[in-house]
Amino acid sequence: MHGTGAFPLHTDGAHLAQPPRYIVLACVNPGHRPVPTMLARFDHLNLNEANISALEAAPFIVRNGRRSFYVTPFDADKMRIRYDRGCMIPTAESSSVARLLDQALEQAPHHAIGWQPGDVVVIDNWRVLHGRGFQTGQASDDRRLLRMSIQ
Repeated sequence: MHGTGAFPLHTDGAHLAQPPRYIVLACVNPGHRPVPTMLARFDHLNLNEANISALEAAPFIVRNGRRSFYVTPFDADKMRIRYDRGCMIPTAESSSVARLLDQALEQAPHHAIGWQPGDVVVIDNWRVLHGRGFQTGQASDDRRLLRMSIQ
């Protein structure tokens, strides 16, 4: 879907009934045109109590072939964010919440990981969204990151 271009901030495994808790990324080769991995912590988004309540109640449909299901972007009981516009489609009731979350992610403070061979990062996938670059252009074809999901 995104090729080697920018990959919006997302939760890995958002299409699963329970997304993995942790994602481990390891750099084999940053590529001859390095592109950073961007991180944004959910608790650093500028969201008030009403916004959080809306995220807990807004139904999205997760497209997962024959196993599609409805889910909300935030689960307060587990303190878990789930968001991936690639597989989560807002319903009529949640389209304003999708815009709110997209705007909050755009304006949030981001941490950029500039990869070097051998670097390893562990991401709390329930609390931190990650993506590839922003307006940094295309990643080179020789960029290699290994990824492991941990439940």
